[in-house]
Amino acid sequence: MPRIDLEVVVITEIGIAPTEIGTQQSLNVRVGVEIDADAANKAARTADIRDTLDYGHCRNIVRQVFEGCRFDLLEEPTLLIKRQIEELPHVRSVVVSLAKAHPWPDVPSVRFTA
Repeated sequence: MPRIDLEVVVITEIGIAPTEIGTQQSLNVRVGVEIDADAANKAARTADIRDTLDYGHCRNIVRQVFEGCRFDLLEEPTLLIKRQIEELPHVRSVVVSLAKAHPWPDVPSVRFTA
């Protein structure tokens, strides 16, 4: 099945540790979307974005989820993004993962995937 992979970096406030509260941090958001093969083939013939998944729309969903929001856990925005992208035309399955860098000095990153 055809797949679109998108990686977006957002700056947001997330976390429950005292050092995270009130602090903006960078998150790496990965979105993998399997799309309908017929739609992908049609888009390849027509070069019309309406015939396939507009990954710009996926990017906008990611950015809108974080706009003006604060989250305690990575699970919250991950599942919000996943649910919204699942509703788009031509989508067959979605995997979303969020990673934040250096939650502790000895941990380069932590990632939640759904």
